[in-house]
Parts: sequence; C-alpha cells; structure tokens
Amino acid sequence: MKNHLLNIDGLLSDPDLKVLYDLGFIDEIAVRNHIINSEFKQLRKTQSQIESIFLLSQKYHLAFRTINSIIFRRRSRKSLQLEKLLQGFSKPASSI
Repeated sequence: MKNHLLNIDGLLSDPDLKVLYDLGFIDEIAVRNHIINSEFKQLRKTQSQIESIFLLSQKYHLAFRTINSIIFRRRSRKSLQLEKLLQGFSKPASSI
C-alpha cells in the first residue's frame, strides 16, 4: 500500500469521522503516528534528524525513543475486509 498524502484537517472535520470513531473503527494511535511522521518529514527540511525528533518528543510529550520508533520502525498493517465493513453502511435504515 502506498503512502498517500492525506488532508488530516479535512478528515478530522468530516462528520462521518465521529460515527466511525463511535463504532471503534478509528485507531487514535495510528492517526497520531501518521501526523508525527508527516511533521517529521516537514521538520527534516530545515532541522537535523536529532533536532526534529527532539522537537516532536517535546510537542507530543513522548520519549525520544518513542518518537524514533514511530518514525523508523517498520509496522505491519492490520487488514480490514472493507467490503464486509461497507455492507453495513449500504443497507437502508429500515432494513437494519
């Protein structure tokens, strides 16, 4: 799966996000980690790697090693069976 540039602000203001969050489909840690990775890439344009990690650790109140792990550690992604998930959204309200 490719990393796509996401408009996080647009996603966070989407009213459907609250529904997905209430249903337990939003992984807050994954969203936070995505934002940290995006900010790290921006910081690296003007700061050293160590300084960028340090600034993020201060901003998010996380240990330096935690930020380092978020940025550089490979993670496997959990597979979602989107077809099954979306079937519940495509049913008319009267059939639920």
